[in-house]
Amino acid sequence: MAGKKLDNFTTNWFIEKGYTYDAQTSSWKPPLIKKGFIGEKKGFRQKDNTDVIKKPQIVVGDVKLTDSTSISLPQHSVLVIDGLIAGLNGSKGLMRSHWSNTKKQKELYQTIILQHLKEGKVRNHIGEVTVEYIGYKNRFMDWDNFCSSFKHIGDALVKMKIIADDSPRIVTQFIPNQIKVKQIEQKVVIIIKDK
Repeated sequence: MAGKKLDNFTTNWFIEKGYTYDAQTSSWKPPLIKKGFIGEKKGFRQKDNTDVIKKPQIVVGDVKLTDSTSISLPQHSVLVIDGLIAGLNGSKGLMRSHWSNTKKQKELYQTIILQHLKEGKVRNHIGEVTVEYIGYKNRFMDWDNFCSSFKHIGDALVKMKIIADDSPRIVTQFIPNQIKVKQIEQKVVIIIKDK
């Protein structure tokens, strides 16, 4: 850019972005960081040792947020647990599971929920909720077997304070659903909506 005469379109673009023209060097200088700027990120250092603004860019899903975007909590929580969740039957099923295995499962689900909280995919729900429990399965389970597989997940949701309780007083609707998929695509999706 140095030594070149710029047309009005280019000059306006630099001015709108907060650049200043330095006549001594015949170049555009980027704006300096303003202290207290929300979402401040330090850029590279210039020769005079001042920090340069790099426009903060936060991506949530497919949406790019800027410093002027207002952020609100998601309306519903969506929790995804990859793999197969134990039901009633089998050596690791709820009916035959040793207490130490039960404890490990609950701790695993709490860790997964904590990760979803950090990523902003779930939030704390106060009051009555509807829970959709969707199993993406290679082979369908009996409904009683499938619904019981929610037991440890529900306990973990209560422990992590995502829902106040897993009783019918708080979870006013529990909607189970199973969808056929390939074995490597098996997972469970829990959608929690405020009433």
